Amino acid sequence: MVFTTAMKKGLIVLVLLAGLVYLFWGPRSGTYDAPQVTGDQTEATAEFNRAVFFEKATDFMPRGMILKTAEGRSGHEVRITVTDAWKVLDYGVRLNFARKLWKTWAKLFPTAAGSTARIVIVDGKGRKLGGSRLLNSSNIWVQEM
Repeated sequence: MVFTTAMKKGLIVLVLLAGLVYLFWGPRSGTYDAPQVTGDQTEATAEFNRAVFFEKATDFMPRGMILKTAEGRSGHEVRITVTDAWKVLDYGVRLNFARKLWKTWAKLFPTAAGSTARIVIVDGKGRKLGGSRLLNSSNIWVQEM
């Protein structure tokens, strides 16, 4: 096949246009998909976070106030079981403790994931006594007793 000068110019223009399209709409440099952690590694990390959280929370909470911590609905949620002594504390004190609990839990995650960190505070029978609000995990509530 014999290429004419006009055909050569047309091919050059086509290649240049394709290069420009790729340059502007092609993949961005410096971005990548982070590797996904699945299976036992995720559970081990969540379990480790809950253990560290329990240790740090007992530093500022009254002795014996927290019975246990467990996984919530996701790896970013912790379910905190408190004793009945929680119910006799003043509302403001309980709210302050709940906010400190959330901050302690949120600090165990990277900055971006910290905003999804959620807490749920329950009594020994599993009744909700406080925790993160549905639409804003840092907005903490406690029941008025």
